[in-house]
Amino acid sequence: MKPYLTIRHCLAFLLLALCCFWPACSVQALDVFDRHAADLLHQAIEGKAGAKSLSQAEASKLKPLAKNLEGSCIVVETSSGNLAKALISWGFRKTSGGAEQKVVPVLMLDRFVTYERGKGDSTVANGKNVMLFPGFGFDFDLGQVVPEGFDADVEFTAKGILQCLGQAQLHGVNGSQIPAEEEAPAKKAGTPNNDSEKILPEDFTGVWKVDGDGRWLGEWDLTVNEDGQASGKFFSAESQASYPITGQIAALPHQIKLQIQFNNATQIVEAFLWTKDKSTIAGSFTLAGRKFGLHATRQTAK
Repeated sequence: MKPYLTIRHCLAFLLLALCCFWPACSVQALDVFDRHAADLLHQAIEGKAGAKSLSQAEASKLKPLAKNLEGSCIVVETSSGNLAKALISWGFRKTSGGAEQKVVPVLMLDRFVTYERGKGDSTVANGKNVMLFPGFGFDFDLGQVVPEGFDADVEFTAKGILQCLGQAQLHGVNGSQIPAEEEAPAKKAGTPNNDSEKILPEDFTGVWKVDGDGRWLGEWDLTVNEDGQASGKFFSAESQASYPITGQIAALPHQIKLQIQFNNATQIVEAFLWTKDKSTIAGSFTLAGRKFGLHATRQTAK
């Protein structure tokens, strides 16, 4: 027996550890906040001067990203040069102390995601439901409330102002930055061809809720052209990051092969579209030399 582990053994052990400890989380359909990825955030703030503070009155003048999303959306350029998006809202909390009870303002970070500089939609932190009391600082690069002296990006003041610290600055996002999609006159792109069992390459186009072995959860946003070439993104429910997808229709018209490029690995997918109602894709994927099962269900047409 060899007294050492080969690189192949180490990779297999690492993948096994990831499978055992990868958090099992449910995934919901992406909303407008999720779809404001790094490229849209850069477009929203390009050429615009950032602010060093934001009050509740100023935030109330911003249009919401969507009718069903509460809170104001901001983009924060962190002191480390990363870009963060957040949905924020103001409120009040009572202090304890009987007759000395007071009402103090609080700021809620309802949701936030921080993208790593120069790495597209790769994320370094994400979270939700973080409450900032007066004097609390927040570091978007860490995704944590931090005490004084720990290089916070923002601080919530006693006057109810969200104040940027150091080199950080913020921008208010005035409504959705997603361009309006044009629809073909006959049918929407991504609407499956349900009038027969004939499979067209475009039948794979759409948004798919995907579950890989109960561990890799998220959504595929796929576009497949008439030549069978596939492109799109995989949105990870765990990391809140998105990764590029490329691929091609295989020998059978209802079979597709995809490559999903993660930061340090490539996921190879081989799967089949159900021919009756085009509502499900099922198959397998290979990652770091190991094969797992997956299925995806259609969420929306594009």
